[in-house]
Amino acid sequence: MALISTSPSWPNPYRLASQFGYYASGNELRLQHAEPLVKRALAIDDRDVVALKANAALLRAQGKFEDAIVAAHLLIEQNPGEPWAYKEVALSTMYLGRVADSVAWFEKAEEIGPHDPGRWTWLGGKGQALLLLGRDAEAIKSLRGAVEANRANVGDNAVLAAAYALTGQDDEARAALAEYRRSRPETTVESFRHMSPVPLRLTDPSYLQQRERLKEGLRKAGMPE
Repeated sequence: MALISTSPSWPNPYRLASQFGYYASGNELRLQHAEPLVKRALAIDDRDVVALKANAALLRAQGKFEDAIVAAHLLIEQNPGEPWAYKEVALSTMYLGRVADSVAWFEKAEEIGPHDPGRWTWLGGKGQALLLLGRDAEAIKSLRGAVEANRANVGDNAVLAAAYALTGQDDEARAALAEYRRSRPETTVESFRHMSPVPLRLTDPSYLQQRERLKEGLRKAGMPE
């Protein structure tokens, strides 16, 4: 079935706007709009790959990480060649504080979809996970790949700046941060990704503790507190 063409209210705009931080506020309301639409799509066809992808991503954006992992595994059962599903398992695993485990899932997505148009999402996620683990050289490689794969992807420039700063590459850190701040000049260390792609208050305390390393890198790169 062609869900996108048959439903003018397809939830992707709401879900994507929230997860990628297109707006400074109103993300929770957008997710509320998306939820009944995703449920309706699944009620029509609970095996539809697009609907399953939307459901896994929606649950993750709502902070329902365990449920999101279950939903992503359902998608893998339906379509084991869908890299998005492995990326969703990776992200929810990371937000649960199991950062080391998340890397293998990001790498699986990368292995399956090396030329996928959405590969910047798992390259960026993997880069952040590697940074949190202190594997900065690998993080830089992955984050540069994410930025190169999608020039509109400004968020990963900030994480890249943090990785550069943590390795003492100050000029590169300043350049990457400047690229980020061209479109997000108001962002501070404390506000960076505090609501998207997931509300930080819903993540596991162990993830928040590990995330302090990202904040340290952002400070060193020159992002205001």
